[in-house]
Amino acid sequence: MPGIIPFYTPIKSELLWDSDLRPEGLALQYKKNGLFFNGGFFFLEERSKADDSFLLGNQLGYSTTINNTKMTIGTGYFDYIEIKGLSLSDFDYLEAEGDSFGNTLDAESKFVNDYKEWELFGDVTFKINALPISLFFDYVFNTEADENETGYLVGFKVNKTKKPGSWDFRYNYREIEADAVFGTFSDSDFIGGGTDGKGHELNFGYQIGKGWKLSAAYFMNEVGLDDGQDFDRVQIDLKFKF
Repeated sequence: MPGIIPFYTPIKSELLWDSDLRPEGLALQYKKNGLFFNGGFFFLEERSKADDSFLLGNQLGYSTTINNTKMTIGTGYFDYIEIKGLSLSDFDYLEAEGDSFGNTLDAESKFVNDYKEWELFGDVTFKINALPISLFFDYVFNTEADENETGYLVGFKVNKTKKPGSWDFRYNYREIEADAVFGTFSDSDFIGGGTDGKGHELNFGYQIGKGWKLSAAYFMNEVGLDDGQDFDRVQIDLKFKF
């Protein structure tokens, strides 16, 4: 069944997962005494005449609160099955886009690597003069790639939107090499989508009314870590939650 990605993302990090991703498959979540486990099995591409591509993922973490300071740390491992050696035409979505979203292809437009991603993440939230402040990081390493295999994101968030008139500000800096993650699932806004880039994201949110939030984001990025080209984007969203 389709649904929201079930894995923990520190302060909404999109290093591995785009926030709009709706995978199809099965998920399992368990939490007790601060310990938590998230697992999932998701289809990437079903084929009638060849093996299917799918994702097996799991996370293990721990959350606790000490003296009004909340902390979470954890690790995850995500195994993409049947990627290496396949071409864009073996994936309906990628064939339609004509794009590997930064992942390395050979001369025949076939994926050079599989993607077995190890993740380490954490965040801490505390208050200064009643103002909530969060610090967070996310790190990923593709164990199947010989080069261009790492990515990281670090950032902070100040305040939170809840009542009408409240606001929040979020900043992060990230650098993601070409084969650190399966680019199709990574953030579709940063560097225009996918991997092989670096840069800043600033986001300001304002709670207009009950259920209504106005957000403005500015991306100041470079596409291509070796010979980067400037990429700047301003994005304004009006969100309604019910």
